[in-house]
Amino acid sequence: MSSQTEQIKAKIGIAEVVGSYIKLEKAGSNFKARCPFHNEKSASFFVSPARDNYHCFGCNRGGDIFSFVQEIEGLDFFGALEVLAAKAGVELKPVDIKLKTENERLYAILEEATKFYHTNLLQSVEAKDYLKKRQLSEDTVRRFRIGFAKADWSTLLNHLTSKGFKEEDIEKTGLIIPSNQSIRHAGGRYYDRFRGRVMFPLCDVSGRTIGFSGRIVITTDREEAKYINSPQTALYDKSRVLYGYDKAKAEIRNKDLCVLVEGQMDLVSSHQVGVLNTVAVSGTALTAYHLGLIKRLTDNLIMAFDGDTAGISAARRGINIALSLGMEVKIALLPDGQDPADLVAQNTESWIKAIAEATNVIDFYLAALARKNYDSRTLNKKISEEVLPYVARLSNVIDQARFVSKIASFVGTGEAPVWDELKKIRLEPSDLDIELNISSSSDNISEFIKFSRLEMIERKLFSLLFWLQTKDNPSLLASELLVKLKEVVNPERFARQNALYESHKGELILEAELSYEGDEFLVSEVGELLANLKEEFLRLELSELLRKIKNSEAGGGEEIDAVIYLKRCQEITKEINDLKK
Repeated sequence: MSSQTEQIKAKIGIAEVVGSYIKLEKAGSNFKARCPFHNEKSASFFVSPARDNYHCFGCNRGGDIFSFVQEIEGLDFFGALEVLAAKAGVELKPVDIKLKTENERLYAILEEATKFYHTNLLQSVEAKDYLKKRQLSEDTVRRFRIGFAKADWSTLLNHLTSKGFKEEDIEKTGLIIPSNQSIRHAGGRYYDRFRGRVMFPLCDVSGRTIGFSGRIVITTDREEAKYINSPQTALYDKSRVLYGYDKAKAEIRNKDLCVLVEGQMDLVSSHQVGVLNTVAVSGTALTAYHLGLIKRLTDNLIMAFDGDTAGISAARRGINIALSLGMEVKIALLPDGQDPADLVAQNTESWIKAIAEATNVIDFYLAALARKNYDSRTLNKKISEEVLPYVARLSNVIDQARFVSKIASFVGTGEAPVWDELKKIRLEPSDLDIELNISSSSDNISEFIKFSRLEMIERKLFSLLFWLQTKDNPSLLASELLVKLKEVVNPERFARQNALYESHKGELILEAELSYEGDEFLVSEVGELLANLKEEFLRLELSELLRKIKNSEAGGGEEIDAVIYLKRCQEITKEINDLKK
């Protein structure tokens, strides 16, 4: 193992690292806790200082300080290395320039742009006046590193190239756009994407800038969008980024609650008045990945949106995904036409009260229907269409029974008819259901926590494969690992993932070298990784079969199908148990 990782492990132990995220209780020479990676009532997560690792007997997760930080923070290996080096006070040595990754160059460009924009803001009367009108304090502006892009065509480009960055790399960050015949103002091959805008840096979970959202403050004769975001890049994927998550995650974990808002100004205003467990979607609909990030920290979610029809309808998709993940969802209803930033500006207490009075999503929709004064027949139809699908998505039967009773009382009938209607519900597949198919688009993510672990294990195995292929006499032949990996991963997925990881080969080789060079237990560790990967695929197949059984029973499907599914479930359960042995 490399000297850098050894230095970090020598300075901070597994109990110190894990204990900074979750509450540990002494259990003899070890520590125990409720697992942060899955829901459980009794502690099955154990930390062993002597072995310098952790293991959960409930979900079978385990590893060292690096894998723990990777999984709980959602970081890659290098991100976890940086986080732990900072905790341990270890200065990371620069790596060989030949192995320096493209992503590291892009991160450096975006960090320099963040600093440049912030300096511009301090010198801009227009930008400071706008933020003052929105009642943002200087401290808030500084903490969120809010900046300003001048209304010029190449100010940022000129600054970045003067720092030695190449135009080709700057383009890959989305900060500049190639010139064409219709754009003649730039006078060069590229021009700045953001001009005349207040700039909000968008960060990954560890706080590194990966993109920007710009709000127009200096208008021109050209018709321009109020907000524009960075385009999709190697670092920025809007379907996977929650604005403010890096600053809110500790408070979300402490409060066991996440408040979700729509925009950057809503987020910074909420944080400014002390609601630090707030995050925001940024220029996209709420996705399964977003909710998976939140579920890492809490199962309790409050969604805040205005009371108009569009706001309520827009929330339905996200609510379906959250309920499918087993989350408790509440709605904070805001006055028509107002958002959290408006409430904070008018009266701080109004925003805090809206959060405190948030109601369960099903209660919220029942109350909304009650205000419509429908006749009984129309009301019953609306409940079947708009409320019962939410009840059907609840994973807990006791919760379903509680809301069936409430709905029966609401419409003045017995519970039996409500149960009958509930059984007739044919749920449209949520994003989460679709993503349980592991051959689906990589833009989606299957049941987030499990799939996240699957990806992490798979990445480690591919990094080991590439690294071993560079060695003359490896302790584990690369050809053997290649055969075994193909046995676990289906051919279609193997070809797709191999092509994906090939584009980051240098980075993966370095990652494996830092983790496994000189490791005398390499063969057994690879065997364990392969077993864990196979288990993750089996669990995904099991989840899909259970969903099919449930749908078959609810819809009166062929009994023979349910029997076949059940038999395969039993086979999978036995395979998983055999792997654990």
